[in-house]
Amino acid sequence: MEYRQRGRLQNFDLILPNIEFRLNIITAEGNRLNFHIIFSDTVDVEDIEDFLNRVKLILSEPGSSSFQGVGCSQRGLIRVGRVYANNENLPEEEALKIGFRQAVVDFAQLLNELENTPGLGGKYLIMIGEDTHGGLSEIPYDQAGHLRTEFYRKCHVIGSSNESTIKFWLGKSEKISIDELIDRFGGCKPCIRGSDAHSFDRLCKPTNNLFTWIKADPTFEGLKQIIYEPEERVRIHEDNPEPRKSIYTLSSIKISNSKISDELEIEEQQIPLNPNLVAVIGGKGSGKTALLDLIANCFEDRCKRNDDKREDKNSFVQRIEDQKPDLTVEISFIGEDVENFSKQLTEEVFFPHSKITYLPQGKIEEYSGDRIKLHEKIKEIIFSNKDVEESGYKEEFEKLSEGIKTIEKEIRDVNSEIHNLEEETRSEIISELEGKKSLKEGELKDKEAKLQELLKKIGDSKEKVEELKKEEDSLRSKHSQLEIMKNTLTSLQNKINELLEINSRINEINSDLTKLDIPVNILP
Repeated sequence: MEYRQRGRLQNFDLILPNIEFRLNIITAEGNRLNFHIIFSDTVDVEDIEDFLNRVKLILSEPGSSSFQGVGCSQRGLIRVGRVYANNENLPEEEALKIGFRQAVVDFAQLLNELENTPGLGGKYLIMIGEDTHGGLSEIPYDQAGHLRTEFYRKCHVIGSSNESTIKFWLGKSEKISIDELIDRFGGCKPCIRGSDAHSFDRLCKPTNNLFTWIKADPTFEGLKQIIYEPEERVRIHEDNPEPRKSIYTLSSIKISNSKISDELEIEEQQIPLNPNLVAVIGGKGSGKTALLDLIANCFEDRCKRNDDKREDKNSFVQRIEDQKPDLTVEISFIGEDVENFSKQLTEEVFFPHSKITYLPQGKIEEYSGDRIKLHEKIKEIIFSNKDVEESGYKEEFEKLSEGIKTIEKEIRDVNSEIHNLEEETRSEIISELEGKKSLKEGELKDKEAKLQELLKKIGDSKEKVEELKKEEDSLRSKHSQLEIMKNTLTSLQNKINELLEINSRINEINSDLTKLDIPVNILP
């Protein structure tokens, strides 16, 4: 602002305070995450300083607690620089530079102070870089997705000129829809990019000449509109992305001071007109119709009326022209070489270099109720255009229209012939169809008889199957009993074999005892 006070930077319509902060978060690239706060030019410097004093600085390399609680001010930054350099006598300028490089802040604490500092409500925008140095793209989503999501939800603007990033935040990417953006991040976000100048020679010279074009008044409130209309108001482009307008596009209308009657008097005024103007909004009786009618009266379509001079009840000009007021209207254009045009209200002259089509309110109602009339009026508007007229499109359209009419007639003739043939052959067709019907009914009865016979056979077979199943169940039961008996016999045989072995052993013992002349006889 000092430069401006000295007469510099006069070609800038708006200068806004922008403070860049580095956070106590290190990205995967080893950089400090950074973001910007853009303040309104209506914010008092004292309020910004009060906010900064509330924000507590953190040393990027812990090791000293001697500056804890120091605010983010010039004095605090000098303190950080001296602590980092471990030199209490370091000159202020050098200490300040070190403080700028090494001091960081905590995002949550900063946001809390930002939201609670009086005088700042609604007067700031938070911008976080995406694919920039120290931007959020350097924090992998799979490692800190919740952190990135929180930053996205809190910020108003994304710092990026990348086309894929812009599409993502407008909900035009295959990766995410607008509803998902609203649910996850609070809505669509505008993407802007500055020159990121750190020297005067880089000022207003963005990389690859990708300038940010914003359609808004050069005010902070105008800038805020990009939050609500990010797609409509922002373009990142080397050249002005605004489509070229005709040099005869209106830029303003000037109405002279005039007394229409004792009840109506108009004060002189000049009204600027936006080249993109599409509607005039106002309450009933606020002068919308009068303004449009005065403009239209400068052109041939409105100035030259039919010979019968039928009164248009919606025409402001027709209502007052009988009083012959000394009302003068002057219109100007955006073309630098196009001279202004002015005329008295009742003069039968008009601007000769451009045409308009003027549809008063009553005419719009008339056309909307008559489709054919509306169609003819649309054709009249299109083919009255000089470029269309010279291109030969009108003749081509008429030729195609005639071709369509010819084809439509041929179709009607063919349909008529088909109808006549149907009438002539109707009885024969009915008789033939009835014969086919009887034949099919006979075939149906035959099929039904065969079906009944098949069902009977299936029934007999079913009874036999049931008997066989019973026999099978009986055999299965007997087989199971045999298996049980077999297992029992096997078990008994095993026991008998065991007893035989025991008996043989007893005999061996008796024999041994006899040899020893021991009179013991163990019975087997």
